[in-house]
Amino acid sequence: MKKYFKYFTIFFLPFLVYSQETISGKVLFKSDNLDYPIEGANIYWLNSSQGTVTNQEGEFSIEKTLNNSKLIISYIGFVNDTIQVKEQKYFDHYMRVDDNDLDEVTVVKKKKSHSKNIFNGSKCCFN
Repeated sequence: MKKYFKYFTIFFLPFLVYSQETISGKVLFKSDNLDYPIEGANIYWLNSSQGTVTNQEGEFSIEKTLNNSKLIISYIGFVNDTIQVKEQKYFDHYMRVDDNDLDEVTVVKKKKSHSKNIFNGSKCCFN
């Protein structure tokens, strides 16, 4: 019996160590005392390639492993935030507007130089 228990423990121990949790939440923006969901915000773990994107309602879910503890939330026009995730399984996060955005963008067309004397055709001379 001890032999089977030992093999059973050795076999299932890696599964217990590698257990994953699902962290979910909502990314929002507050304006005029109303909450607006942010669609397409990037959510990823620090020093990891694992990430996800929020849906139309600003909701997301991402798998957490034992070595992941800092979650980064980013979106264009807002300040990137790093969140320490401990025991939370669900949270709402409010993004702050980035004040360093460009106020105005000017697009200038590059001028092309070409000759006005363009001759399309054949030229023939008779004597």
